This record gives sequence, structure tokens and C-alpha cells, in this order.
Amino acid sequence: MPLTSPHKSSSCESAGAPGSWELTVSAGRDPGTGRYRRVIRHIKTTSKREATAALVELESAVAK
Repeated sequence: MPLTSPHKSSSCESAGAPGSWELTVSAGRDPGTGRYRRVIRHIKTTSKREATAALVELESAVAK
């Protein structure tokens, strides 16, 4: 399922800790500083499908 969000996002499994995923979503620019903001979450799951579902949830939460 392709992501249609305007936010850039990624997920990657940690090589040092299998079953640990880092989810990253761009939250746009901070109006005060002009710097890009990112929301990063760490989750525990062995399934890439669950990690992808969590990433989609995180994207929708950041978009609000």
C-alpha cells in the first residue's frame, strides 16, 4: 500500500536489537526557528506489517 501522505516517513528495524523498530515522520518546519521537525517513535514488534501499520497511525497523528 503506497503512502499518500505529504509527510516523509520511514521505518527501519534495528540491527542490534531484532524486533525493535524506529519510526520517523517529518512534521514540517518549526515556524519559530525554521528548522525541520521530526517525530520519532520506537516500537517492539517482530512483524514488518505491524511496524508499517504503526507508521501509518503515526503519520495520521502528526498530520492533525
